[in-house]
Amino acid sequence: MIGQRIRDHRKQKGLTQSELAQNIVSRSYLNQIEKGNVFPSFDIVKKIADKLGCSIDALWQKDANIDNLIIADSKKQLSKLELSSEEDTLLRIEDINSINLSLLNQTELGIFHWIKGKYYFLTEEMSKAIEHFDKSILLLKDSRNKVSLVRTLHDLGYLYYIIEDFTAAFQKLNEAFKEIQEYNIAGTIRYLVLLNLGIVHGRLGENYSAIRLLMDVLEVSKRTGIKYQYGRLLTALAICHRSCKQYDLAEKFYNNAKNYYQLENDESKIAEINHNLGSLFFYKKEFSKSIQHFKKAISYFETTVPISIHIFKSLVYLAEIYHEIKEPDKGILLCEYAYSLDPPTSEKIKVLKISGKLYSDKGEITSAENSFIQAIQLAKSDSSIQSILTTDLYTELGILYYKQVIQN
Repeated sequence: MIGQRIRDHRKQKGLTQSELAQNIVSRSYLNQIEKGNVFPSFDIVKKIADKLGCSIDALWQKDANIDNLIIADSKKQLSKLELSSEEDTLLRIEDINSINLSLLNQTELGIFHWIKGKYYFLTEEMSKAIEHFDKSILLLKDSRNKVSLVRTLHDLGYLYYIIEDFTAAFQKLNEAFKEIQEYNIAGTIRYLVLLNLGIVHGRLGENYSAIRLLMDVLEVSKRTGIKYQYGRLLTALAICHRSCKQYDLAEKFYNNAKNYYQLENDESKIAEINHNLGSLFFYKKEFSKSIQHFKKAISYFETTVPISIHIFKSLVYLAEIYHEIKEPDKGILLCEYAYSLDPPTSEKIKVLKISGKLYSDKGEITSAENSFIQAIQLAKSDSSIQSILTTDLYTELGILYYKQVIQN
């Protein structure tokens, strides 16, 4: 077999596996080739032959069934990669690249490009991932393998969701939804399409459509026992109900999500839910409950390395509560603490804004003015800051000056 012939030529040249593998494949991959566990691609064989100073034919002496073996090996490799976990996909890039594409049919090529897209998504090379997902969709459009098509459409839609192109995400996920409806596709892929399509509806402000789809997912979960991304589902339902001002339902789903994450022992998600409950109770004017949840969230966020950006959001909300209940000294201490943690510019502006309001509550006009002016200067220096925030800061400064005139 070819692995044995490579081994024999390598030993004749006095090369170790590491020396032969250098700049071609990893040593462990060459070891698998020599053992006959992996069949190398033509490109790899050519590079090995060049390094050994022999012809390709010297390594690739065709046995009677070699063509069938090559084809079978490529298809076997593809099947293994298709079923790989995310961790395995990241580790098996050499296996992915070793597949001889000329031996694959159109559907198999579509699956291959989905695997490549998944790999680049996991390595956060999004433009490359999009390129391969698009190729996969094109190749699978006319295939009878509708599950593979839906899987690629879903994964591309989810990628667009991650990079916050919600319109593109909706288009791909909606295409996937039409396919699962037309071909009555069930199982985890149906669950995921409905879940992410519902979440994207919510991000586009279509909250009632989102709730309808997400409730369908909840029913599927109850009926089938599928709990994949279950906490995310419950959180999405809470957010949509909150956006519709259905606060009691929002509280119910937040608490359900919190209970789920407690069973999973996911402290990070529990802290995020505590933050969300804090903000919900803030809008309901239930300030004592709000303070309780924000303090729980902050106590966790303080322990993360690097410190979580969520801590600044919780601290600002908590300072806002002290503004509302007329306890400015407590709020100012929180702002000083938040500022000492060196927040990103957008959060720093929010900290300065609430600081200004709290100093104004105390009648310390100069300190309030300094906070607002500093926030305005930061907002102007960063083009990514929304102009509406700058306008809001000028409004607060105007209110401060009006108070000063009234007092005088």
